[in-house]
Amino acid sequence: MIEKTLKKWLKPLVKLVPLQNVIIFESHSDFCDNSRSLFDYMMSKGLDKKYKMVWLVEHPSDFKGKYGSRVKFIKVDSEDEKVMLNWAEKIIYYYYVAVARFAFYSHRRPSYKLNKGELFVNLWHGTGPKNAACDLGTNFDYVLYSSDTFKKAYVDSGKCKAEQLLAMGSPRNDLLFTESNAVEQLAGRKYSKSILWMPTYRTHMTGQEHYKDNRTSKTGIPIVSTQEELEELTGILRENNMLLVIKFHPAQNLENLKIHSNPNILFLTNKDLSDKGVQLYSLLGETDGLITDVSSVYFDYLLKNRPIAFTVDDIYEYKAGYLVDNILEFMPGRHMMSFEDIKGFISDIAESRDEYAASRLEVNKLVNQDTQGEFSKKIVERFNIV
Repeated sequence: MIEKTLKKWLKPLVKLVPLQNVIIFESHSDFCDNSRSLFDYMMSKGLDKKYKMVWLVEHPSDFKGKYGSRVKFIKVDSEDEKVMLNWAEKIIYYYYVAVARFAFYSHRRPSYKLNKGELFVNLWHGTGPKNAACDLGTNFDYVLYSSDTFKKAYVDSGKCKAEQLLAMGSPRNDLLFTESNAVEQLAGRKYSKSILWMPTYRTHMTGQEHYKDNRTSKTGIPIVSTQEELEELTGILRENNMLLVIKFHPAQNLENLKIHSNPNILFLTNKDLSDKGVQLYSLLGETDGLITDVSSVYFDYLLKNRPIAFTVDDIYEYKAGYLVDNILEFMPGRHMMSFEDIKGFISDIAESRDEYAASRLEVNKLVNQDTQGEFSKKIVERFNIV
């Protein structure tokens, strides 16, 4: 009701307000991922001297004083819609949406385009093999994805037009090639090897199931379903001075999970990363291997050409389906169905065995059109933000 009323009154008014040098950013969780990487690049180039940088966040108070007057943090509806803006907050929100020259977002897109000349760019949260018939929305001028290999699938989904698709990769991928000490920051010490496990959510925070057969265990990860198995993995990791970081999807329902970190297995959420001042892709770029399923993260990790293992025990249970029919052929690495497979991959990393380097390069050519880096720089240049 508030949305419709405000649109009715604001639409004619904003025609009287000229566009200003304002750039809007949004991400979920707050202040991270593609939008954060692009923002950091712009700040490093001094673009805040010309443009007012405005972040849409759920908790503006968390960022009070972070950049002084150079950057403004304003409130936006929460992703799960449990916290909605009041009238005053809506007016502030729509004012900046109306006057911004550029808006770069990944999740909570501005509901309406209020002013001619505005440029809305959906940075998305990564291209992966999952079906393109997803909630891209429609209120954008361009959407970023990783390769024209998937152009037909995206256009056929009815969510965008061919001319709106830009195969420019993701700004966050710049962090894959930037030195960091993310593992030590998070775990408190160094390890011989580290593995990041990033499962796609099985049960959304709203309770909605995204797989036909709900296999969510008390550990929150596929295949490893008991505390005894976690303890066995801990022992193997300890013997090899290794760390396994299990990073939950931000939309994963974490209620009722019985999990505890230890010196060799670290469970993380987006909040944990934020509290430690670590960006996810800084951590990803530092790891020696990745475990995932059909998450878009593995398309990005292919740029590093490091070992990947895939949990495929429920791969045909994903309700939305995939961009390609031969999904397993687009997953270059160990395909894991059992607990023994997981132990085998840990052993591969410990002993630096890698049988899939060549196949990763072949798939990388298909799924990542731009493999040269400097993704944020190219976006700034593409839209002539000077």
